[in-house]
Amino acid sequence: MDSLKIDIGVIIINNICTLKCKKCITLTPYQKRPINFDVENIKQDIDGFFEIFNKCNHFDIEGGETLLHPDIPEIVAHSLKHRDKFKYVALLTNGTIVPQKALLDVCKDNPVFFIIDDYGDKLSNKKAEVIDALEKYGLNYRVDTYHSDSQYCGGWIDMGDFSYKNYSEEELMKRFKNCRATQGIPYIKEGKIFSCTIAAPGISHIPLLPGEYIDLRDKSRTINEKIEIAKNFYKKPIAHCRYCNAFIVSSQRISAAEQFKPGELTDDMKICD
Repeated sequence: MDSLKIDIGVIIINNICTLKCKKCITLTPYQKRPINFDVENIKQDIDGFFEIFNKCNHFDIEGGETLLHPDIPEIVAHSLKHRDKFKYVALLTNGTIVPQKALLDVCKDNPVFFIIDDYGDKLSNKKAEVIDALEKYGLNYRVDTYHSDSQYCGGWIDMGDFSYKNYSEEELMKRFKNCRATQGIPYIKEGKIFSCTIAAPGISHIPLLPGEYIDLRDKSRTINEKIEIAKNFYKKPIAHCRYCNAFIVSSQRISAAEQFKPGELTDDMKICD
């Protein structure tokens, strides 16, 4: 069995958040069914992922807001069972929730790294408490600043409104080759592995085509068959590429975390199943 090596693996454990960011790259505010995903399914998906991708630099646990999941200590502990396959687990959070003691206990003396997205004191209103808790436990972390004039990486990238773009084949390939998604960062969400973060949220009007994802819970396919699908990730554009601006590093940046005002986010804007 010829499993694969990648730089980063990502699992999305929920699609709920404490913030409502208009240009959220995981499209969390646009979900029709915001929930924490079942912990037992998450653990099985982690196991299935590491049968296909045997080595990665780090394994990221993301949301939504990751720390909203009530079973996050159990999820981290289960991820660490595969520690021979990665250097560390990274937990992403937005500075609005202080990690619970049970999570800190699991992380202590283990290769776990926190990434805190700092959207300023008004939004990331518990950043200082988060940092204090991590430092008391001797845990490693990084703060990425997304406010004022010194935004991390210059700010966010606007991925667009996900309407059909009618790109020419030449333009489509140009965008695909320059998109960060083609660098090989597979995303696990609810039993499937996607080649791209934009495919993972489940945008209702964009088809999910065979060969563009791996169904981890499909018992009719062998691990080797799933590995063969993974080998063909990033070789050509997927259906979502025709609806997306592409995650191009040289793209113009926008100010991060602009929030929806009360009543501004309507049900017809929720395009993700």
